[in-house]
Amino acid sequence: GNGDQGIANTVATELRNRHVVVSRTGEAAHHNYQNTVIVDWKGNSQEAQQLAHALGVNPSNIVTYYLPKKTLDLTVVIGRDWNSL
Repeated sequence: GNGDQGIANTVATELRNRHVVVSRTGEAAHHNYQNTVIVDWKGNSQEAQQLAHALGVNPSNIVTYYLPKKTLDLTVVIGRDWNSL
């Protein structure tokens, strides 16, 4: 993430208001993310692209894995660019 206290809950509320299912929030491994990143855990590129478009995230900031047993579909890591999106 970006280190801003409470930003995950703020963004989760925004997403829920847009009818996006948010199963949980948490802290990123570090706070040095310059750009907001969407992690696509299951290779659902269409869903990841739609979320990126809705949030104003550059599609080049989508990281895709294929982990079909992962309990999450997508993860949004809030970067320092969040306020400019």
